[in-house]
Amino acid sequence: MLEVTVQDTRKGGGERLIADKVIYANTPALRRKGLLGRQTLDPSEGALLVIRCTARGLVPPRLGLSLFHSIHMFGVPFELAAAWLDDEGTILDVKRARPGRMVFPSGIFTKARYILEVHPAHLPLLQKRHRIRWREGDP
Repeated sequence: MLEVTVQDTRKGGGERLIADKVIYANTPALRRKGLLGRQTLDPSEGALLVIRCTARGLVPPRLGLSLFHSIHMFGVPFELAAAWLDDEGTILDVKRARPGRMVFPSGIFTKARYILEVHPAHLPLLQKRHRIRWREGDP
């Protein structure tokens, strides 16, 4: 499990804990599963999805949206806060993800390499240009 924090880089602020029970989904199987099968999500839980082309060591031939950059909410009965992150963990976009829908980041082009899925109560903390950091938490 990972521990995930957010830092407001615009104000040079300190880091604030978002969740400490975050799944690191760095394989196709873990990414497919994500948070499926859960009926609820505790504010301390979440998932950090490695975008598949990045996990396989591939560089997309061009930057742009694809299904690699999306999440689906089919079979997930609760809302999520979803944040698209670049290589350094900087937030590129944030969306509220609702059950039964596909969710893509805004805009035509993206440099996203990760997608963070957490409890929607964390939406106010997830602002563009803030930086997300993660590390191994206690087992």
